[in-house]
Amino acid sequence: MVWAYSDPRWLKFEKVFAAVVFALFVANILSWQGVAVFGSDPPFRPLAAVFLSGSMLLQAIARLALRRSYVVSSSLLASSFVTLWFSFTA
Repeated sequence: MVWAYSDPRWLKFEKVFAAVVFALFVANILSWQGVAVFGSDPPFRPLAAVFLSGSMLLQAIARLALRRSYVVSSSLLASSFVTLWFSFTA
């Protein structure tokens, strides 16, 4: 069974996905600051993880913004690619 593009379940799924990615972003920021979120071991490349989860959050928000404005969605997607580059080089 395939949902139609206009099905309201897609919007609900996209909002839940954005909330989960936001929670991951907050957890990575807390882990970067020294809070033991993911266990007692020191995190591996915590700044890169913050940039990566921030990039994922920007992509989720860009998908939600696509319904309103193509320009805003495209600029969010482009900034997520820049943030993704920072995650690779950090």
